[in-house]
Amino acid sequence: MKYVIIIKIVTTSIVWLFTLPFFYMALKGGNPDRFREHLNDLPNLTVLSPTQLFDQFLFPGTVWIAILVFLAMNIGWLINKKIHPYLIYLGSFCGIINSIFAVTLSLWIGLGLLLIPGIWFASYLVRWHITSESKTTDALLK
Repeated sequence: MKYVIIIKIVTTSIVWLFTLPFFYMALKGGNPDRFREHLNDLPNLTVLSPTQLFDQFLFPGTVWIAILVFLAMNIGWLINKKIHPYLIYLGSFCGIINSIFAVTLSLWIGLGLLLIPGIWFASYLVRWHITSESKTTDALLK
């Protein structure tokens, strides 16, 4: 049992090490300072063009949602607890959109390949939380 948690922590650390640079690039490209400004002054959203609204508010918002749900799924997996399925669906939707952008935009320089372990692990966590196969998963890691 002790080795199972060690394997889970090592897996989590490796995957986050690979995916954090992509989260940072996505947020920096979406200008997170503008995102916080719009959260404080929501009426100004009506003066933005659709492109500005996507670049400065919607895209960084989906990145934050994907990061937080990925973190919640990861913590749930570590402590062997399920999270609510609606959070999984929302995070999966945002994560799929962000992964498509990240892989297609960064694959030409080879960075997209570093995102593949994170995509695989997120897919595994979605399956684990939806099917709640905690005993089977722990048996595979022993």
